[in-house]
Amino acid sequence: MAVYPDRESLERVLARLVRSLVDDPAFRRAAQAENVLVTFSFPDRRTGFYLHLRGGLVEAAVGESPGEATIAVTMTSADFHEVASGRIDPERAAGQGLMAVSGNRIALTRLRSLVPVFVRLYLAAHSPAEPSFL
Repeated sequence: MAVYPDRESLERVLARLVRSLVDDPAFRRAAQAENVLVTFSFPDRRTGFYLHLRGGLVEAAVGESPGEATIAVTMTSADFHEVASGRIDPERAAGQGLMAVSGNRIALTRLRSLVPVFVRLYLAAHSPAEPSFL
């Protein structure tokens, strides 16, 4: 069974994730020094989300980005689950062609320290108690 059998199941998890990203202190600290818009696209489920760090603010939402991405990430929803849950390192996923990344590589490198925080927040958002994951 697919981790996300349909768009709605993925978007439920993404909605919880983006709320957590906005409230997380580590992402807020990163936003003080950054002006980066990161988009995540999942063509297999025709959806995605964005994360905008700027001026001490963290904006994140499911759906289309409000502007041109500094960093654009494209992958299947299953590969996103593997990366976001910490099972596959993002650099390894990109190297194996599981994830396409374009944009500002310097900004991407600066955000690398947020990966463990992202994994923690994703795992909380992807609760095993969610009925579609049983």
